[in-house]
Amino acid sequence: MDRVKQIVDAAVELAEEGGFDNVRQREVAARAGVTLRTLYRKFRTKEELLTAAMAREADALEAELARRPIKAPTAEERLSAFFSAMTRVLTRRPSLGKAVVRAMASGASGTVAHVLAFQGRAMALVVGAAAPEPIAPDVVLLLLQIHFACLVGWSADLASPKDVDGQMSRAIGIVLRGAR
Repeated sequence: MDRVKQIVDAAVELAEEGGFDNVRQREVAARAGVTLRTLYRKFRTKEELLTAAMAREADALEAELARRPIKAPTAEERLSAFFSAMTRVLTRRPSLGKAVVRAMASGASGTVAHVLAFQGRAMALVVGAAAPEPIAPDVVLLLLQIHFACLVGWSADLASPKDVDGQMSRAIGIVLRGAR
């Protein structure tokens, strides 16, 4: 088994069990069966580890969309359905989801590459959800930033996943009307 996969698996398990604070480098290394030195060579911080786990969340989202493609008559409805699916994927395992959101928002060194990789994948998915109607890259980025802000609210227990969906539906309508 690939060591990076082992390490990320261990971090995900620990986050699922107890959230962000439960992901400690020493415990990740022990659970992954690697030395602390090996862990630190691959991931310097737990934030970096948890943002690496975002690739799995993107995989899960892409798999869900492949199983159940979004079909709706308007771009606004398709985008609302897409962001709802994205919210479902990120909130289905609350402790992990909240840990990942916290890590993404941390600005810790080493997280930028993982966050940008996820953002790139998410941007492509948003463009695909809006199709066949074109959507400007700045509009896509704005919608992703609004969604992230809504997820930060969810991770702080200020909103439910249903609230996030409602906030995104309203934001999508406002942004798309403004972009026309």
